[in-house]
Amino acid sequence: MNKFVDELQSMIHHFTFQDKHYLLVGPVNLPISIQHEEVPFKWYAFAPVERDTKPTIESIVQMSTAQQTFSSCLLFGDFENERPPLVRIHSVCQTGDVFGSLKCDCGPQLALSLKKITDYGKGMLVYMANQEGRSIGLMAKALTYKLQEMQLDTFEANRLIGCGDDDRHYEEAAAVLHYLNKGKPLHLLTNNPDKVDSIAAYGLPVLRFDHTVEASLYNEAYLKAKAASGHMVDEKKLINQ
Repeated sequence: MNKFVDELQSMIHHFTFQDKHYLLVGPVNLPISIQHEEVPFKWYAFAPVERDTKPTIESIVQMSTAQQTFSSCLLFGDFENERPPLVRIHSVCQTGDVFGSLKCDCGPQLALSLKKITDYGKGMLVYMANQEGRSIGLMAKALTYKLQEMQLDTFEANRLIGCGDDDRHYEEAAAVLHYLNKGKPLHLLTNNPDKVDSIAAYGLPVLRFDHTVEASLYNEAYLKAKAASGHMVDEKKLINQ
């Protein structure tokens, strides 16, 4: 029994980032199917915690049963070499990532990021929990989707119900990137300049790589609204230009 306990305990890491405390659990070997090909990743779950939280199996179980959902990350390749990893920070999107909704570009961006990371040879997907609908939550997102059916764009819909355009923050992503990549430079897959600026502001050297996916009839207006808001969308990939 002790060997099992020792192995589990060795998976629990405690670290600090800008005076905040985090627990990280992993790695776990996680084979992922990418375009029908099996690819080996290392998986970690992580969360901010109170200063006095003990890095024990008991504390992890208590946190998990109480909260259920946490952010996590997938690592691919050799993080000991000096080549900057290709990184995607991806906000949870139940409709797009799980159900395959065509109203946004989240599902295709998630799949494409894993393909780009494996093709590149080294990288990390940071999957951020509690950022549904740019952090307005799932039920508020349902309201905004109905407003989009009434011809409001994604940002107008948020404002009409009293939400901000984008209430996400990236400190937790920066913390885990700093810990697992040891604060070294990274290449970030994103079209969102705020995400680039935020990660850079936490002291991580970052270079942006375009992450535009092909538009469809269902998400063309959504992508154009993002471009109009300042996202660096490659508009050549949008239809009906």
